[in-house]
Amino acid sequence: MKKYIFKPVISDNFKSVLTLTPDGKTIHIFYQGVEIQKHDLTNKQFNYDLHDKHAILKSDLMADKTDEEINQYMLNNLSIYDRIGE
Repeated sequence: MKKYIFKPVISDNFKSVLTLTPDGKTIHIFYQGVEIQKHDLTNKQFNYDLHDKHAILKSDLMADKTDEEINQYMLNNLSIYDRIGE
């Protein structure tokens, strides 16, 4: 089983905290005391949320593309990350 170490990340103007659920299956990410994201832990090398990945692509690299074009790009090109470490 993998070991995860969570420590508060502190900067001059914010405090972020990562917590692990008691069952060890989910991490919760808090920013200024508010949960902003959670991720289920898997055996995959990269653990990401599809909505986050879409938002990142839409915000810059593919700002001129439709949602369908971005979804197709993710399916065709980024799903390879799911196979890393198999």
